[in-house]
Amino acid sequence: MPNIESSHDMKRFATLLVLTAALTGCTSGITKPAEPPLGPLARVTSAHDIRLPLQGYELTPPQAETLHQARLTLNRICASRFGAPYTDTTPPTLSVSIDIASRRYGIIEASHASRYGYHTPTNSRSHAADTEGAGHLGWRPGRLELSVLTGRASNGKPLTPHERPTDEKGIPLASGGCLAETESQLNAGLSRVDPQFLPHLQGESFRLAESDSRLLTAWSTWSKCMLAHKHHYQSPWQPNDEATGENISATEKKTATDDVACRVRTRMTDTWMAVESAYQTRMLSEHKKGLTALADYQAALLDRAEAIVAH
Repeated sequence: MPNIESSHDMKRFATLLVLTAALTGCTSGITKPAEPPLGPLARVTSAHDIRLPLQGYELTPPQAETLHQARLTLNRICASRFGAPYTDTTPPTLSVSIDIASRRYGIIEASHASRYGYHTPTNSRSHAADTEGAGHLGWRPGRLELSVLTGRASNGKPLTPHERPTDEKGIPLASGGCLAETESQLNAGLSRVDPQFLPHLQGESFRLAESDSRLLTAWSTWSKCMLAHKHHYQSPWQPNDEATGENISATEKKTATDDVACRVRTRMTDTWMAVESAYQTRMLSEHKKGLTALADYQAALLDRAEAIVAH
């Protein structure tokens, strides 16, 4: 009990009591949403087994390639108007997303565990040796090309209106360069959707799944299995986060191999996907309007991209 020495202190203390009571009353009524029912557990032993409801709103690899080729075409046309070469031959970013998605729940493939430990094949030294000299070099545009594409000077600062080049018709380079012009042409007249809308939902379903009691129980069962192999981990992310640097030790490979074996034995990863699928299924109805708008936008965008590539 605080020492109240004046009427001012008493009034202040009384106010604090009222506020505390009010806040307590408000928060006591807040309840966590019910955990959604689970469907049947599906076996998850490879990246190809990961199937989630919201994936239906992602671009397929062929669709991403079509959109990528349309961007390349428009970028090339724009760059040539301003006398710049266009040398970009990098693959669509979806290939990177697929690699990340394959580790959504951590290590799951026994063959990867025994060879790469917790490292992904694309960031391991052995993979680099496998692909050396096979054309896996990044895009390195020259100064003119980079300036025309991005609308920025070599120091990274945006070109001023006076610095921007003009084409043969006297039309100046767009603010943001050819990359910006390409996006403007692709999206002209379309009802655009926030590009973070779908990733946000997918991130939220992942977060909700990791706090779900059924997944936490599965983690605990997996932890006991790992303990039988003399590994002391409470979370499946702990051994993964310990694997830093380029070198892959025999200990890391052994831990990863035991990890995958325990996942299979306890069906931990199967439960993980089932839990997240349940949250995403609920999101399908909660965000039906936004997801419909996303699907409509993607369909219109792909129609335009196909026309550009065909032309």
